[in-house]
Amino acid sequence: IMDRRRFVKSVGCAGTFAAATHLPVGASDRVDPSALNRLPSAGGMGYVVLDKDKSFAEQVTQENTIYEIRYDFDLEGRNVSVPKKAIFDFRGGSLANGRLVMYNKASYDYDTLFIQAPPYHIFKDKLYIEGEFSSDRISIEWFGAVGDGKTDCTEAFRRALKMCAGTQKRKGTDGKETTVEYGKGYTFYLNSNRTYIINGAINYYDGKYNNVRHIAFVADKAAQSDAYPAYDNRSNCVFLKKNNTSLFAHADVIGLKLENLSITGEWVDWVKAEIKIFDDCLVKGLLLKECHISFIHSLFYETGVWTVSRIHGNYLIGVYNFSYQSKAEGKKTHFVDSSIYNNYINGGAPITKLDDGAPRCPLIDNSFFAWNACNGSEIHHNFIDYYACV
Repeated sequence: IMDRRRFVKSVGCAGTFAAATHLPVGASDRVDPSALNRLPSAGGMGYVVLDKDKSFAEQVTQENTIYEIRYDFDLEGRNVSVPKKAIFDFRGGSLANGRLVMYNKASYDYDTLFIQAPPYHIFKDKLYIEGEFSSDRISIEWFGAVGDGKTDCTEAFRRALKMCAGTQKRKGTDGKETTVEYGKGYTFYLNSNRTYIINGAINYYDGKYNNVRHIAFVADKAAQSDAYPAYDNRSNCVFLKKNNTSLFAHADVIGLKLENLSITGEWVDWVKAEIKIFDDCLVKGLLLKECHISFIHSLFYETGVWTVSRIHGNYLIGVYNFSYQSKAEGKKTHFVDSSIYNNYINGGAPITKLDDGAPRCPLIDNSFFAWNACNGSEIHHNFIDYYACV
């Protein structure tokens, strides 16, 4: 099924492949020949190394061509039409200050742009994408995240989310046309051996809170330390650092997947800091799978969870409130048509020690694992402990 242009670094096949596909000598070590052979017209695919002394727009004009980007290009505020069946191969270069306009704006179409790049900052200031592109792996570093445990990566996550936001017009059964929000189905990968600092809701951009549609954040698999279970030593970690920070806030969150992530707050004052994952949201179709979440005020704070959401196989430690509802009118934490199973959920804080140095996990008053109402849902095969109210 030739629905993707897979194209990764490969070695070998030097002479024969370059001749067979009309690529320049030496290009075969940059393109996987088996991937190109799946293309209907792979044999005639062109290859262009962009010249740093020429503008980006004047060089990117040919269809069915691989463009190697070694240098930084300023699009000078222009719209650049991306040719059909193009591949952008980033090799140290980047794009800034302009708009890439896709050929047909549909990611499922074979003619759309395919992007290949290592995990570094390729989409820089004021770079916008109109339409959709394909890639085997979209790294959060593409948008400026550093992951060194020191740099604030909030804006990088916001740029990634903004790229997948969009609207389209649909006609209802009554014939009336309405504008609806949609996401583009992108999966953003967090790389190993990185810690990403976040200091605000990542769905806040353009001066307002925005809804989240059909995206995923996934981290590479990495071994968890057995030394001390309170600390997640997996290499990939989202660190919510600022007081009163939420990962998602004041939004409809639909079709979100969070998988194999380590998400932690600052444990020193983690209850008073009021760090939350979902704050005042309506969550539908969530998949929270095999994540490690620790030292936060609330997983679901004044948030309803609906429509086949699945919370499976997670390790939650020091989560003060799994689900919390204030007495404010209209803040209903309903749990509907969804499931919570095979999770370890602990509201305590196993970081304090007795006089003899042994760790203890104190019960924290007024912490909750509670829902305003459950309907058509399953909560089973979980270990739930150290909550004042279940």
